[in-house]
Amino acid sequence: MASGQRVLLIDGQSETEQVLRAVLEPQGHCVERIRSTGNSTASNNLPSPNVLVIHSGEFTAETTFANWRGVPRVVIESEREISSTSSATSSVERRLPKPFQYSDLIQAVEKLMSR
Repeated sequence: MASGQRVLLIDGQSETEQVLRAVLEPQGHCVERIRSTGNSTASNNLPSPNVLVIHSGEFTAETTFANWRGVPRVVIESEREISSTSSATSSVERRLPKPFQYSDLIQAVEKLMSR
């Protein structure tokens, strides 16, 4: 896995940010967290991430990460949201059901960063 990659957490809990930082920053990666505001203003001032971690149901996907189309992402969502989306998950997207295990999140992020 290459060092110096950027992970952006959108609307995640502070505990999720702390776990990602504790695991990934010692490896040379950068972890940042923003709260979605319903528009892309919060994201305009950030460099492009290598991986997005998104808590769904708390944002409008099109406006929140319109600037990052094609960026690999982990989407954390309820079982109902997962069953209502397409069953085919692309190679640049991982879906985790709520509640999720941090070990599963770390594994998904690391796999996307190693692409």
